[in-house]
Amino acid sequence: MAQPSSVEATPSARPRFRRLKRLVSLQAGLVERAYEEVDRAQARWVEQGNLQFDEVNDLMKSQFNAVNELARAWRKLTLSAFKASVELLTR
Repeated sequence: MAQPSSVEATPSARPRFRRLKRLVSLQAGLVERAYEEVDRAQARWVEQGNLQFDEVNDLMKSQFNAVNELARAWRKLTLSAFKASVELLTR
């Protein structure tokens, strides 16, 4: 009697092959769901990162504006003090 040429041709191997196929299919579905979850998590991560960059940008703008206002007030104060000094010296 000749040996079967493939594993699938053996009658006792067919249920095992179907079981293996089912398990592989199940595993592929689990991997697909895991990758979908990773994709959603990455999308949230990117969105949060963009929000943080926007917040840092707003904070830097307000910081630059505050420094500019402080410098403007300092120049005004020193000019006023200089004028008062000149007035005291020229009396």
